[in-house]
Amino acid sequence: MATAPAWKKIGAGYQIMVSSFADSDGDGFGDIYGITQKLDYIAGLNVKALWLTPIQKSDSYHGYDISDYEKVDVKFASKASPHAVNGVTTEDSAMADYEDLIKAANEKGIKIVMDLVLNHTSTSIPWFIRSGQLNADYRGYYQWANHEKNPTTINEDSSWYPYGDHPYSYYAKFGSGMPELNYAYKSTRQAVEDMTCFWIDKGVTGFRLDAVKHIFMKDEADVATGDTIINDIDTSDPTKPVDYSSNLTKNLNFYKELNKVAKSKTPDAFFVGENFDGTAYQVGPYYEAFDSMFDFYSYFNLTSQAAMSANPSGGASGYASGWMRGESA
Repeated sequence: MATAPAWKKIGAGYQIMVSSFADSDGDGFGDIYGITQKLDYIAGLNVKALWLTPIQKSDSYHGYDISDYEKVDVKFASKASPHAVNGVTTEDSAMADYEDLIKAANEKGIKIVMDLVLNHTSTSIPWFIRSGQLNADYRGYYQWANHEKNPTTINEDSSWYPYGDHPYSYYAKFGSGMPELNYAYKSTRQAVEDMTCFWIDKGVTGFRLDAVKHIFMKDEADVATGDTIINDIDTSDPTKPVDYSSNLTKNLNFYKELNKVAKSKTPDAFFVGENFDGTAYQVGPYYEAFDSMFDFYSYFNLTSQAAMSANPSGGASGYASGWMRGESA
């Protein structure tokens, strides 16, 4: 089982959406320097770990479509920061603000948890652009299939989207703007391991891994003999069920290796996984590769009970149980 000694009794964690927490320069948008200025307040709450929403360069407000894994998005830089150049923010000043936050937080006994989005990227990341151009070194970073030869299975209804002037579509379960990385390709795994170590070198030791069951979905990779498949069909819309079935065997192998690499850099590396599943038996196996997992099983049960209390007639409880069916079918 994965272990991270320094995190076993760390105490309270606190999530921050960077864009809305603290605006240090008055431009109406939260920034990293603003969080640094609020560390005394945060420490006063006895917080020992800060989980920030994604801070890496991306194309959206939510940050879950990374366009450069080793840059801090300039929108989170502050014109009031000492690193801004004559009041102008840059990618360098954004990174410096983040490095200062890590250092200042650690001095107060607060660890920084990076939201690490590994399943998919933006279409504007150089990896995808080069892959879509059929660059031999990057072609395998993403899943591609020929939609002209297989139009009945390789189409947008099955999460495959055309790109460029060639007959290949890319796989993107989260939408056309977020193509999924191909972790069956060794170079992809190596690039992600190197990037994780890059942030560890910056002082990050905690990582919140997004959408962990989606790394190897049943419909994106070959299923080898002996692989354990977790069946997960969302039937909330009976006319258009969505298959979220995943390959547990391949997922665990990937995360075990990534966790091992991170802990070889620092034994304090901590992995917490987001597996949006209401069935504890389907989440439990991930403890082989993670130090911790979000407890959606309790979340679904508690919200279901709250809904039943608020609406004894059963209307709201039907909604809650529908989530359960969608996640555990």
